[in-house]
Amino acid sequence: MTSKLFRGIASVVAVSALTVALVGCDPSPTSTSPGLQDVPQDATDTGDQAGTSQADSLDSYVAQAQAAIPQIMEQNPGLYSEISIEAIAPDTVHFAYVYADQVDTEGAQELFDGYIPTLQNLSDTQIFPEMATAGVTPTQKVKYTYYNSDGSEIWTHTFEPSSE
Repeated sequence: MTSKLFRGIASVVAVSALTVALVGCDPSPTSTSPGLQDVPQDATDTGDQAGTSQADSLDSYVAQAQAAIPQIMEQNPGLYSEISIEAIAPDTVHFAYVYADQVDTEGAQELFDGYIPTLQNLSDTQIFPEMATAGVTPTQKVKYTYYNSDGSEIWTHTFEPSSE
């Protein structure tokens, strides 16, 4: 079980790195990867210029990140049944992973909790700067959620930029 969970954490780092690589290729807030469906704008968007720009930037960033999902699934055969990346307006990217097989929830929570500093560092050094470059400002958040194959939540954590 620990090996599977470690692979899960390693894939978080891989997804995040691929996301940064994809988004880093073209940071303009209006670019999207070919073939991706439009991500619907959040219903809570007020429609004002600043809100629309923020929502559009977040949607664009997430659409580009979604392009990495097939590659991550291929690199981790049998580990996940599903990976999704979604925008939560106004400033959050949500990575959700569903394990293909049941894992021990208690052991998984302890293992993931131990990786919080690693994921915080990854967010601070890679994801948050790329989100800012894409126009997701003044705030950025990254949420990771893991689910067991039966749909029960194993672990979730939302990261915000560290105070310097």
